[in-house]
Amino acid sequence: MARHKKRDSINARAFPQSDVNAPNAKDANRNVRAFPKSDVDKNKRSQQQLRIATWNLGSLTGRQQELAETLHRRRVNICCIQETKWKGAKSRDLGLGYKLVYYGTVNNQNGIGIVLDKDLKNRIINIDRRTDRLMSIKLALDNQPVINII
Repeated sequence: MARHKKRDSINARAFPQSDVNAPNAKDANRNVRAFPKSDVDKNKRSQQQLRIATWNLGSLTGRQQELAETLHRRRVNICCIQETKWKGAKSRDLGLGYKLVYYGTVNNQNGIGIVLDKDLKNRIINIDRRTDRLMSIKLALDNQPVINII
């Protein structure tokens, strides 16, 4: 069994930042971790950020206003919801500028929906309702590629 030298054990650390204080570490700062930061200053952002959420409601019956208020309070732009338990392939306004696009085949079972805010509801290109568990919406944004929400 080979014996390790004492100086070799100085650099053996679990976290790279602890090597900074090592006496013989040459490029110790190269391994220091930092919090991820955006390359763009927050005040100089040219593109709008989208807040996307998902929510398993259990049932949407009687909860449309609660859904709209929660999304507005949390500044969510797009929300995919499960278990709406509504029958039909329709769209409806929820209030506070939100629009719900939903699809369900049987009352009291499954059903899905996608909620869009006032800025995005006018940018819908296509709605593809496959099953009561799968739906997609295609959105066109300014100077950006088309976004598919599935």
